[in-house]
Amino acid sequence: MVEARASTKVRTKTKPQTLREELLATTKPVGKAKGASAEPVDPEAVLTSIQSTIAAMDTAVDAMGDAEDRAQVRLCIEMGAAPEEVEGMVARQAATKVIKVAATVERPKAKAKTKGWKAPQDAQTRSKALQDGAPPAPESLQRCWECFPDLPPAGGFDWLGRGSAGEKDRTGQPMKRFLQPGPHRNFPTRQRSIIYIVPLGDARSAPPASTLAELLRRWFLLEVAVLKRPTAAALKALEWDERGSGYGPQIECPSAHQLLYSLRPRDAFVVLGYTMEDICNSAKVRGEGV
Repeated sequence: MVEARASTKVRTKTKPQTLREELLATTKPVGKAKGASAEPVDPEAVLTSIQSTIAAMDTAVDAMGDAEDRAQVRLCIEMGAAPEEVEGMVARQAATKVIKVAATVERPKAKAKTKGWKAPQDAQTRSKALQDGAPPAPESLQRCWECFPDLPPAGGFDWLGRGSAGEKDRTGQPMKRFLQPGPHRNFPTRQRSIIYIVPLGDARSAPPASTLAELLRRWFLLEVAVLKRPTAAALKALEWDERGSGYGPQIECPSAHQLLYSLRPRDAFVVLGYTMEDICNSAKVRGEGV
């Protein structure tokens, strides 16, 4: 996913502890008329809605996989493959599906690691990190902790593991520090608070734009809108790496970034481009998306 951020000037004197409250106060729910009274949030309804959205995305991904399998079979036939080769491909695809279905069956939980440094995750430590000097989180968000298991002990290859680059980060980052403005951190403002998404290249097999927008809205608590597809001339001007990495030509991220930046509305906090094409930045590292 490629993003183009709108530059904003942040006054360092602004109190960071009021930022969250300002965002929550100015958030405009999708599809709600201006001036409408706020309705109480039902946590169970929110969780059910999120589960329904994720299930819809899983269905879309499965449909994409089935379409890819059929396309591979058609291509194999068109290239003159023998019937037994086609049958072998179909059998392998069926076996892969069986393995995937079997992986979703609930299995006994594996024993947690006992070695390695384990981050403190008790209620007292969590409460101090979230509430000490930071604005209070909405009560409904406190239910999020029930959705995730505790972090396992950090192994040698983990960011917080012994000798790893992130070992120095074991002290953690309280919410108050996270909300502090900085040179590499961009915050939404009242003038620029909308997330825009726009399809780039071939996005026909991507999840519906409305699904992506709804997930972004729930995660960032900001208004999300879908921009029109760029013109054919604009898409033609995108730079491509024809060599690719085994998956066909790749969109060069710098040119995509320039296109997204040119499309940004004045009230945009960020413009996100999504595509089913492969992306890269061949000037730096092949296969690297920026």
